[in-house]
Amino acid sequence: LGWERPLVELCSDVLMEYRTGRNLDLEDTIVLVPTAQSGRLLRETLVRRLGEEGGSLLSARFFLPSHLFRPKGVVAATSIQTLGAWLAVLQSREAGSLSSLFPAGVGWQDNPAGLLGLARRLMEVADQLGENGHSMNSVAQEKTEEPERWKDLARLESAVWELLGSKGLTERNRAQTMAACQACLPQSIKKVFVFGVPDPAPLATQALAGLADSVDIVIHVHAPEELRPYFDEFGRPGDYFADMKNPIEFGPRVLKSSEPGAQAASLVDYLLKNGVRTEPDRFALCLPNPTSARLVARELNENKIDNYDPAGLPVGKHPVGRVIFMLLELVSSRSFVALSQLLRHPAFGLWLSGGEVIDGLLARFTKLQNDRLLESLEDLDYFSRNGSELRPQVERILGLVEQLDADFQGGILAWLDELTLVLENRDGMLEAVAEQLMTIFDRLSDPAYLELVPEAQFRTQIFKKELATLVYYPSSQGIELSGWLETHWSRADHLLILDMNAGIVPKLTKSDPFLPDSLRRQLGLAS
Repeated sequence: LGWERPLVELCSDVLMEYRTGRNLDLEDTIVLVPTAQSGRLLRETLVRRLGEEGGSLLSARFFLPSHLFRPKGVVAATSIQTLGAWLAVLQSREAGSLSSLFPAGVGWQDNPAGLLGLARRLMEVADQLGENGHSMNSVAQEKTEEPERWKDLARLESAVWELLGSKGLTERNRAQTMAACQACLPQSIKKVFVFGVPDPAPLATQALAGLADSVDIVIHVHAPEELRPYFDEFGRPGDYFADMKNPIEFGPRVLKSSEPGAQAASLVDYLLKNGVRTEPDRFALCLPNPTSARLVARELNENKIDNYDPAGLPVGKHPVGRVIFMLLELVSSRSFVALSQLLRHPAFGLWLSGGEVIDGLLARFTKLQNDRLLESLEDLDYFSRNGSELRPQVERILGLVEQLDADFQGGILAWLDELTLVLENRDGMLEAVAEQLMTIFDRLSDPAYLELVPEAQFRTQIFKKELATLVYYPSSQGIELSGWLETHWSRADHLLILDMNAGIVPKLTKSDPFLPDSLRRQLGLAS
C-alpha cells in the first residue's frame, strides 16, 4: 500500500473502491484487522468519508484473525473451566508420579497456592503451544531434549482433555486447532481483506490457506512496493528486516530521562509546548512498557490532558475493585486490621454511613481499637455493645460480612446495588465496573466449573486472579496510550515512543523451563 499516508486512510481507500452509488455495502466481505481498536478506527474513517458524500456503511464485518478459527460444532471449554480441569488433574496425581517433571519428594498437593500456580502455568504452556497449532501431545512426538518430561506433560494434557470431555466440553486449544483445519465461511462471503496484520498466528494462516480455493483473499501490507519481495504470502516480514538499517534519521529527536517518572514529566512538557491543548489529535503515544503507561496516565491526568487506553483499565485499580479485594480479605481473616483498611476507603465509608459523611468516624473506630486492643470482628462485636455510639455501623459491617460469607457473589452484587444508590451517580464508571464483575460471576457460577473446583479456598484465589485481570473502558476521548499494533494505525503527525531501552525494545524474553529458546525455535514459536 505504500507508507506515505496513514494505514487507516489507505485501507479505507481500498474499501471505498467497492461503493455502489453513495453507499458501501460489505455484505459479501470480511475485513480482518490486528486489534479491536484498529477495526474501530477503520469503521469510523469509512463512516466519516461516506457521510461527507451523503452515503452510509452497510453490513460491515471487522474481525480479528482469530475469527477464522473460532470453534464450531463443539462446546469449547472456557479458560476458567480449563483451569479447573488442570487443577483437578494435578490433585488426582500422587506425589512422585511425575518424577520427570518435579523432583522426588515434592508434594504440591499440600500447598494450595503452589498447586493453583502450577495448574495456571501448565495451562499457559498449553495455550502458547495451541496458538501455534501444537499441543503437549504433539511435542511429545517430536525429537526433543527432554522426551520423558514431555511424555509426562502429554499424559497430564490427555487427562485434562478426557475430564473436560466428560463434562461435554472440548479443550479450547483443541477446538481452535480443529476449526483452523476445517475453516469455512458463510456461502455469502466472497472476499476476505487482511489489513495491516504483521504477524498472524499460525492457526490464522492455516485457516486462510484452507479458504483460498473458495474465497478471494487479499493481504494488504503497509510498505512500499519495492519491499514486496521481503514479505511472505501472508504479509509477514522476513529476515531482511532484522538486518535493515532504520531509514529514519532520529538525531536530536531522542530525548533522555533519568528514570520513568522524569520521562513522564518530560513527555508532558513536550506536549504542552507543542500545542496539545488545542490540537490533541496531532499526538500519538506508543507505550511498550505497561509500568510506564500508568505513570504517564497519572502525569497526564494531573495536568488535565485527556487520555485513554484502548486496552482498558484494570477493575482492581478502580476504587470499587479495591474495596472488593479488601472485603475478600475481611471475610477470610475477620481481623480488625482488614477492617481498618476498609474504613479508610471513601466509598466504603459512605456506604457505612448511609451516604452521609460522619465526621470522625474512623477516629472513633481507632479509639475503640486502642482502648480495647481489638484484634478481630468478634472483639469489635463484643466491645461495641452496651450502648456504643458505633453500634449501628458495627451491626452494618457484621451483617455484610455474614452475607458475603454465606454467598460472596450474591452478597457483592447486592452491596454494589446499595453503593450505587449511596453514591448517586458520583462515580460514572460504577455501572461499567459492575457489568464487568457480572461476567466473572457468570463464569464462576458455571456448573462444570463448580464440579471441577469444589474447594472454597481455590475458588477464592481464582476469583482474586480473575478480578485482577478484568478491565473496564472509562473513556475514548483524548490522547490514545497505544501499544505497537494500535500505534501503526494512528493518523497523528507527532509520534512519541517511550521506553526505548534495552530489555523493553526489543522485549527481553525470560527464560522458560518448559519452553526454552532451543525448543521454541524448533517449534516455530516466538522467542
